[in-house]
Amino acid sequence: MGYNDKYILNKNNGNFNPTINNGIIRSIYYGEVISIDDETETGKIRVRIHELDNKISNSNLPECYPLQQSHIYIMPKVGEAVRIFLEDVRYPYKGRLWLGSIISQQNKLEYEPYMSGLSGTNVAIFKPDNAPSTFPDSKGVFPEKHEIGILGRKNNDIILGDNNLKIRVGKHEIDNPLKLNKINPSVINLNLSDKTSKTSIISSSDKIALLSTDGTIKYNVSMIDDETIENIFNTAHPMVRGDILVEILKVLKNAILNHIHPYDAMPATKTETILKVDNVNFDKVLQKNIVIN
Repeated sequence: MGYNDKYILNKNNGNFNPTINNGIIRSIYYGEVISIDDETETGKIRVRIHELDNKISNSNLPECYPLQQSHIYIMPKVGEAVRIFLEDVRYPYKGRLWLGSIISQQNKLEYEPYMSGLSGTNVAIFKPDNAPSTFPDSKGVFPEKHEIGILGRKNNDIILGDNNLKIRVGKHEIDNPLKLNKINPSVINLNLSDKTSKTSIISSSDKIALLSTDGTIKYNVSMIDDETIENIFNTAHPMVRGDILVEILKVLKNAILNHIHPYDAMPATKTETILKVDNVNFDKVLQKNIVIN
């Protein structure tokens, strides 16, 4: 087999032109990803087109080059389906371009094998599963039809809605992409109000850290791993609940201005004002799940 060969050997050992079928020239095929090993890291993969490559070993499959732009990074997984575009239908062994992965439904983004992925295409052998939207608990997990989304392999995405942008991790329950996580998703939500034209940013998570690279305590934030995260929340400074701090300061101010001594060098009389100071719980001032350095 050579890259400049025009003809493919079929199962019956007869020559045929794979790009012509009943007078139709075909330049796009579905293929199964065999290897994503690429020492050059240019996005090259090896794909088996079952209609064309039935007599070729995996090691001799031609290289396929990425069709998408380099500014968007997506690599398929071995065993998934991709679309293969032929630059020149006369030479189907060279100039193969890949686009994918082909995923039939959004709840299968982490991995979907070749045949299952094709269930959402015109060459499907079996029907896809029930639509994710038919599961009531899935509402909110995936983008609505009017939204634009960038969806990660597992449990994260970026959703651009109407005057709204959400960055989410942990959007669905662990190991159940069809059930919205209503307990502890990590979300940055940017909004523009239609009514007031005011903008807002709302961040929610189990724990939140606001770190300056020039802060009092310095952390290596270039590579965040579980150990670094644990260290940050164990050693950084808890944030202050401002309204509670103001309440405590008012109590202290009132006590200073209105306390009474029976005579010099004696403790202040236990008036109601002094008792309030004595009962102040300073720990309430700290929000230990939001930290700074």
